[in-house]
Amino acid sequence: PRPTTTMRPTTTSGARPTTSTTTTLRSTTTRPTGITADDVRALMQRYAAAWRSRDVAALEAVGQISTPGQAEALKAYFETVRDLDVEVTILDITTSGDEARVRFIRRDRFRDPAGNLVAKDSPAMEKRVVRTPGGLRLAPPR
Repeated sequence: PRPTTTMRPTTTSGARPTTSTTTTLRSTTTRPTGITADDVRALMQRYAAAWRSRDVAALEAVGQISTPGQAEALKAYFETVRDLDVEVTILDITTSGDEARVRFIRRDRFRDPAGNLVAKDSPAMEKRVVRTPGGLRLAPPR
């Protein structure tokens, strides 16, 4: 990076202008390879947003969908509900190097075909979080 020079105006006493040089330093440290709790929270935010927006491709990208049958079932579900809102409550995050585990509950709020407001909590789910070339993904526990 190039240093930048800042000129200060001459004072009324006739003093000469001063210059100061500031160098911007860039960190050369690389991101740790381990998965952090913050990484998992960000993934779960993407997961919930994908549900709310009914985005089957995004749900596939985060690991919720792994077969064409699951994608079709999810599309059918999305067609039957209106005003879908999804909230994820994280119960626990455990990190260990390049893997993590997350336990969470998903709450779906929606209107059924008859127009009734329904709130449905999933049982507690546990997923592994793994790093892939495409980013973090949910994977079934081993």
